[in-house]
Amino acid sequence: MNRDKKIALVTLTIVAMLLLLAIGAYSIYTSAQNRKELLFDKSTIALNEAITIERKQYTDIKFIHYNALLSSDSLTAQEQQEWVEQEILVQNDPHRYRLDSLFQVELAEQGVHIWTGIRCNRNGKETNSQPEEEFQQASLLKTIEFHSKKGDIILQAFIKIPNRMLIYWEHVYILIGIALLGIGILVLLIFRKEYLQPASLKDLQPANSDVQVPVTSENVQLEQLTPSIQYDRNQSVVIHNGLKTTLKGNMAVYFEILLRAENHKVTYKHILIALQQQYKIKDGKVSIEDRNTISHAIKQLDRQLALMDIQIKNIWGKGYQMIFPDEREE
Repeated sequence: MNRDKKIALVTLTIVAMLLLLAIGAYSIYTSAQNRKELLFDKSTIALNEAITIERKQYTDIKFIHYNALLSSDSLTAQEQQEWVEQEILVQNDPHRYRLDSLFQVELAEQGVHIWTGIRCNRNGKETNSQPEEEFQQASLLKTIEFHSKKGDIILQAFIKIPNRMLIYWEHVYILIGIALLGIGILVLLIFRKEYLQPASLKDLQPANSDVQVPVTSENVQLEQLTPSIQYDRNQSVVIHNGLKTTLKGNMAVYFEILLRAENHKVTYKHILIALQQQYKIKDGKVSIEDRNTISHAIKQLDRQLALMDIQIKNIWGKGYQMIFPDEREE
């Protein structure tokens, strides 16, 4: 896998992972909102039921004598009776502990176990069923007003829903799994050690490399490289003491690069420039992937040239040097 393909694959993986994480996060958010609305609906039903039970159990009013036409309140008989009932309940239980307890019972019957609090305001005097500081982080569920010229009574119900109750943890686990999977894929793509196969001839050869010419007696042109080594450049044939070996494809390209270099010594940068792939040199450095590709090809060339008693010396961390048998130091 070349560098450009690797970068493209890593980028695609990151984009896909971010997209999946965004979709997962949005799913968790929407499900939490739906869960919150459901709990608010259940709490409202439980509160209404608790108010009804409290009124029936703790007030003895069957009916009151009230004529709306003769009253200056402009209230209906039902509204007046509801106010009277609440007035009795406030007098007997100013902090509305009973209503809060009934509220808790009704919620428990629906399988909901959350914090609740009741705040009651009578003629500007406010009382709570829970400590005042507890209400600061609570959410207002419902406000109910009972009007009268004698003084309004206002009930407010509060609840606190823990975040753990809003989240479907299965969604969170899936989201974490996606994140870990994405990170694992990125680690494999970026840091794994690759033993690359030789790149294609099109990728390794210079852009203007010559096409191999058929062997004929007319185009054989031997070049004496050293006293014991001859080279037919047209056919990429190396001859040593009567033995011949033909360099094909990548082998011929790398042999020519080493042959033309000063003292037959090349660096990784030199090789990429000779291959007209200098664009792969980033910030003056050759990537590990490109080094591995070059190293693989040089090793293959070295094995083939060993038949001609030609060695390719590895200059650690820098490049390679080709040494002919007549130039080798004893």
